[in-house]
Amino acid sequence: MKTKDFLKLFISAIILLNIMSCKSEKENVTEGKIKNKTSVLRFNKKNLIDKQGTGIVAATYLAPEGWEIEQGVNWDINNVALPANAKIIVTNPETSAALEGFPNLVFMVNADTRLNEQYPAGSKYFGATVINKNLQFLT
Repeated sequence: MKTKDFLKLFISAIILLNIMSCKSEKENVTEGKIKNKTSVLRFNKKNLIDKQGTGIVAATYLAPEGWEIEQGVNWDINNVALPANAKIIVTNPETSAALEGFPNLVFMVNADTRLNEQYPAGSKYFGATVINKNLQFLT
């Protein structure tokens, strides 16, 4: 997934979580918590800086103001197919709302028995984890 697509999905998920975590005004009144009719969710521009590798901005995204952010870029130079993964966790300290992006994982599935002898299940093939030794349904 490209960085732009990931950021669009990430922002959409934050907005959806915010909408889902809001209660209607009727529920707020019955619980004795009268809130303002107009509440504004403000977003701030955040930069994900690659501290392990390049030291530059790896991605830019929007996060709700006042939410806690845990972020970083993890490098695995043994993974040729995908050497860097971003980690972003955004949580609301007042509620249980949170959004977490999970890293991309690369797997290799193969039906060639000669290759499977050289690379058994659990080994690495160009950075991808081999998950199956024999797949009869592919042959």
